[in-house]
Amino acid sequence: MDAGALDAWLENYRHCYENGDPDLLVTLFTEDATYQEHPFMELVHARDFHRFWSDVINGALERHIHFRVFCVSETEALVNWLADAIQVKSGRHREGDGVFHLTFAPDGRCSRLREWQTWHFVGEPLTPGWPNRG
Repeated sequence: MDAGALDAWLENYRHCYENGDPDLLVTLFTEDATYQEHPFMELVHARDFHRFWSDVINGALERHIHFRVFCVSETEALVNWLADAIQVKSGRHREGDGVFHLTFAPDGRCSRLREWQTWHFVGEPLTPGWPNRG
């Protein structure tokens, strides 16, 4: 995976997220791929990606995402993402910040996506950090 190929993959992922396209999303991954949205979340397997992504897409409106590549190698990439979305049920605006650890197959499709993410509602205080955690 070189930088140009990663940029193309991320652009397709962005399109899927912003335009609600689970059909394209499944083509970005191998048939045996796994997706882990949080470190303590069970793996989502490729056979469930379409349903999983349909739930993600149906839960938010006006989705936007931007990427910053930290590093890319022949088979892996580490990417920071910043996103925002309007929740369908509440109409509240959320912002998210996360990291993808991507593993790629030789054909350029992703075989493993592990994600760390956090979200907050726009206009609400951020979670306090040290020394005021609690």
